[in-house]
Amino acid sequence: MLPKLFFSIASIALIAGALLGLHQQRLQTLHAMSDLHVQMDADRKATWDAQAEIAEGSHPVALDEAVERIGLDLEPLKLPADDGAIPTPWPDPTHFAHAPEHAPSRD
Repeated sequence: MLPKLFFSIASIALIAGALLGLHQQRLQTLHAMSDLHVQMDADRKATWDAQAEIAEGSHPVALDEAVERIGLDLEPLKLPADDGAIPTPWPDPTHFAHAPEHAPSRD
């Protein structure tokens, strides 16, 4: 009877130790995840600040002021055909023979 009792107590102690180890590992993982979330938020804020700074610096009024301040003499771009036509932002469809003639409709 005494060996069974000792074996039961030892088994319960081993199981309890294993559960405590798993619980500690879970807490450490959650702490690491929390640190990563804080770091991600800081990086996201830095990215947004950089995007805002770029947007402010590339605003047409700011660009005009920078060009005047530097004293650049800029000319408009000349069109390749030089016929005065406004180029389209879309690619020439003749370069894409494999493309369908009409885009499929989304109904």
